[in-house]
Amino acid sequence: MTQNIQDIVASGLPLSPVYQRYDWGTRDQIIKLLDLPHPGGNEPLAELWMGAHPGLPTPLQQPVSGCADLCALIEQHPQTMLGSDHQLFQGRLPYLFKVLSAARALSIQVHPSKVQAEAGFRHDNALGLSMDAGQRNYRDDNHKPELLVALTPFTAMAGFRAPAEVAGLLELSGSRALRAWARPLRERGLVALEALFAWCLAQEEDVRTLILRDLMSDLPPDEPYSVVARLHDQFGENMGVVAPLLLHVHQLHPGEALYLGSGVPHAYLEGTGLEVMANSDNVLRGGLTRKHMDREELLAITRFEPDTTQVMQGRITESEGLTVTDYPVPCRDFQLQILQLEAQAKATLNKASGPELLLVLSGMGRLGSLNLEQGSIVFLPPVQEPRHLACGQSLTLARVSTALHLVSRVVNSSRF
Repeated sequence: MTQNIQDIVASGLPLSPVYQRYDWGTRDQIIKLLDLPHPGGNEPLAELWMGAHPGLPTPLQQPVSGCADLCALIEQHPQTMLGSDHQLFQGRLPYLFKVLSAARALSIQVHPSKVQAEAGFRHDNALGLSMDAGQRNYRDDNHKPELLVALTPFTAMAGFRAPAEVAGLLELSGSRALRAWARPLRERGLVALEALFAWCLAQEEDVRTLILRDLMSDLPPDEPYSVVARLHDQFGENMGVVAPLLLHVHQLHPGEALYLGSGVPHAYLEGTGLEVMANSDNVLRGGLTRKHMDREELLAITRFEPDTTQVMQGRITESEGLTVTDYPVPCRDFQLQILQLEAQAKATLNKASGPELLLVLSGMGRLGSLNLEQGSIVFLPPVQEPRHLACGQSLTLARVSTALHLVSRVVNSSRF
């Protein structure tokens, strides 16, 4: 039976798209970009999920070994699906791949480190909290570093500004309460920045209303104040609307990226992009949400360091008919490449000692015996032989693997 499974999955497993519908999502941006059929329903399509997260495992196009989705098949055949190092990732696919599309801002959030996640998960379990309890902070014991690569113009907040920069922005605001923080920020630096962040989290509704009323009464028109105004329109009297004055606002062009490590506060504001992360659902929220916020735990895991994020351009290598863009990140759980084959080109993928996911962004081609077209999603288990990628027309695809398996690379390309 094991040999039969190996034969079945060796050439790759076509997957079916599955979506998360959140109120901040766009109506049809994802399906338009990937030329996918509409799944029905009127709710926004916020995220296309590709992976084996138990919360929304990706369906197999055809059942395999009695399994209808990728999560079940990995649980049943971890070594075949993940490779000889499957125990390093506790028998789980180590990453989750998404296409995220936001029409409005997501919550401000911070993700824990691996050590923090393990401790927090034990703590929540000891309290007897169910996995779906609203006040639960940790739903698994994993960290959640993530990479976002823009497919359209994309706006995000991420990483603290330097204290002196925050002071200058607050001095130009219309709020006396916020302006009063300028001097401590200049004199005490990061200590005052942490105190300001905690103060914003602690304000009760009546005080919060007064602060934001003053702020909005005399708001400069340019960025980042324009982002404050946009968030106020979306969330009203929520202290999270002050966040653009504390956090960097990044305007990404298509192909540019942000990497977000543990402890870095961030929020995606608008746009569509590829997102790949460690396979976790651990989120500590800090504003722009009605969901549970544990202020003490949030402050405990937040890194109060300035300039912890910067826009990545990607590392480009070219050979005959092939362009590969790498986004190297300091995380062994995942790596992302964008492969672009020109018309009549082909490439050889090295043997893979770990699991991979492919998403076709545009064009048509073949991977071995598999036909690829725009919107195709394919899971590739480890194999000992190279895989051959070819296209008649041009082909662009996103490829996710693990840093543990850097042997899994494009090794050559040529024309037909």
